[in-house]
Amino acid sequence: ETLTGPLCGAAILGDPEDRRGHFVLVIDPERLGAGPGFKQRLDTLLQRMQATGAILPGSRSRNHADECIEKGTVSVPVSILDALKEKIPN
Repeated sequence: ETLTGPLCGAAILGDPEDRRGHFVLVIDPERLGAGPGFKQRLDTLLQRMQATGAILPGSRSRNHADECIEKGTVSVPVSILDALKEKIPN
């Protein structure tokens, strides 16, 4: 909240108006001296986190995508299909 609110001029907790803010931080592990073992240690950390039951960001979407690829189909909500049908001429 500190980075996306006060720093970016967005709303903070308790503000009556909804002002959105985005803050992106990019880190190059090599420039920080992480070394060649970084990826392996990161993979180990993620595996250990998942073993505790943690749900990692993007994991649900990745699992769903893998299931769709395996089945060869994609589930689409009826509301989206109806909206598409309205836009497609007969």
